[in-house]
Amino acid sequence: MADFTVVGPGGSISAGRVVAIGRWDSAPVRREVRRARVEGKLIDLTYGHACRWVFFMDTGHVVLGTQLGQDGTIYAVVQ
Repeated sequence: MADFTVVGPGGSISAGRVVAIGRWDSAPVRREVRRARVEGKLIDLTYGHACRWVFFMDTGHVVLGTQLGQDGTIYAVVQ
């Protein structure tokens, strides 16, 4: 069974499918977000809030989020 973790207001991801997590303010991470948008692999779970975290999934998708799991730690997402 998938272990879902909240990463934004109303948005969840499967914690077991996360390959890497990056901060939005990093230039290389923003480049990857632009590439994913062009390729149609960007998923925005911010619902209009400021993006703080970028999650890289094992499917090649890039997910934008506002928080790192329910308790705010990286360990809530990647176990």
